[in-house]
Amino acid sequence: TFMGTTLEKTDLDHPRTVCTANECIKYETEDIDRTQKRQTRTYKNHCHPQCSLSGIDVDTIGAKNLINCAAMSNGKCTVCNHMWDQHMHLRYELKVVRKQIIDPEVLTKMAQVADEKDKIMILKKDLDKKIDEYQKEHDDI
Repeated sequence: TFMGTTLEKTDLDHPRTVCTANECIKYETEDIDRTQKRQTRTYKNHCHPQCSLSGIDVDTIGAKNLINCAAMSNGKCTVCNHMWDQHMHLRYELKVVRKQIIDPEVLTKMAQVADEKDKIMILKKDLDKKIDEYQKEHDDI
């Protein structure tokens, strides 16, 4: 295991109008494992956090009825100043979280055993290895 960054997805019970223009997006880095990372697009501007328009396809940039969103005036967003067709509806939000991440190798080993006790032993072995590495590093300092 290691301390890493991940994105937690929370479903919303309503649509949210977000801007997809380059100036309004941000890429967050997620840890896949100790060496691999993934870039995930997030949206800085929640132009209409609780949009009540219905019949709009989710995750579709420039869906026709978005021009009628309360955040739009004369085809332009009053929040970010981009055109309506650079917006879309989302039904989730992503939150950056720092947490312990279990290495995929360890997860694979754990999946191969049925007994919970064996799974715990595999995880414990990985944690003991990590403690030894930290102790050696500490001793070297």
